Amino acid sequence: MAYSTIEKRKKTNGDFSYRCTIRVKKNGEIIHRESKTFSKKELARTWAKLRIDEIELEGIANKRYWLGIVTARPFSSPNAWCALAVAFKTALLSMSPSFSNGTNL
Repeated sequence: MAYSTIEKRKKTNGDFSYRCTIRVKKNGEIIHRESKTFSKKELARTWAKLRIDEIELEGIANKRYWLGIVTARPFSSPNAWCALAVAFKTALLSMSPSFSNGTNL
């Protein structure tokens, strides 16, 4: 379930900005968080609505929390690191069209 909050923040020059934070929870645990700052509250609301619709329709990109899960595990051998590198490259190739030819890696 995705939801958003908008926080009004005062800048050093006295103007206000609005930080919109989107969180996704699964089984009571936050599995994804992102935020963006806007000059107007309505812009923050619009972005939140569009981004939440996108997340609920397409899901969140696995790359955002996949690295945390993988790197939290200790590796006992160098071969495990090689397997991680291959898995990471495969994940990048499947997520990003710019890496489709493999020359950028």
